[in-house]
Amino acid sequence: AQQYANEIYKDCPEYAGPAYMGDIKEMLSRVEIRTEAVQPQENYDVLSNLILKNKCNPSLSSDVNNFNPDNFNPLKYFFNFYPKETVKYRVDGTQYVIVIQPKK
Repeated sequence: AQQYANEIYKDCPEYAGPAYMGDIKEMLSRVEIRTEAVQPQENYDVLSNLILKNKCNPSLSSDVNNFNPDNFNPLKYFFNFYPKETVKYRVDGTQYVIVIQPKK
């Protein structure tokens, strides 16, 4: 979690500090990456539609063309981290789905 926060808040390190780490870890704990075959009627939003959270690190780049589930940082994107029900996002042109569970 600290590594992901440091990447996002490179030029604003106060947001990667201890005061925020509890919330960051809690958000990350509800994110899962799984593989699912694309369904014809699927209506998941795609990763390329999400805005990068690059205000504090202008050098961030999208993972759409080189997605790696082992080092994917969900904090880089403006995901809805507080959905009322489970939401899914498709990584464009792949079997990967990013799943965000609601906060309990």
